Amino acid sequence: MKFRASFCDPTELEMIELGDLSPDEIIDQFEKTDWNAYLQKLKTARMDNIYSDPSLVVENIESKNNIVVSAVGQPDLYEYRITYHQPKKVKSFFGLIERTDGNYSNSIDGQVQKDALDCLKALFGNDTAYLSAKFVK
Repeated sequence: MKFRASFCDPTELEMIELGDLSPDEIIDQFEKTDWNAYLQKLKTARMDNIYSDPSLVVENIESKNNIVVSAVGQPDLYEYRITYHQPKKVKSFFGLIERTDGNYSNSIDGQVQKDALDCLKALFGNDTAYLSAKFVK
């Protein structure tokens, strides 16, 4: 499987494309990111110069599933919000109509580094059962 990664610097309008990376390179990128520094940058930035939370976006190129790991909170006291995007069949109009939503997503807050790494590893292993169970609404 191939994976593409990008990074959202909170004060940059455009995402920074990291390109096609191996799972080990993505984990290394996640662990080496100075989340604290980005959150500190948010504290001093003008509101009209803030575009997102600092986030690492990882996509499974084949399945189109992706994980977004965002640092949220205060510097030195932050947690992760993890969002899982996947194509999913959804029902509408009182359950009578079924269609595929190509960008269905669920998020969970209050996650620690281990949770983020577990989700990334599940994406790498195409463990959709784990991810679906973790992100139940």
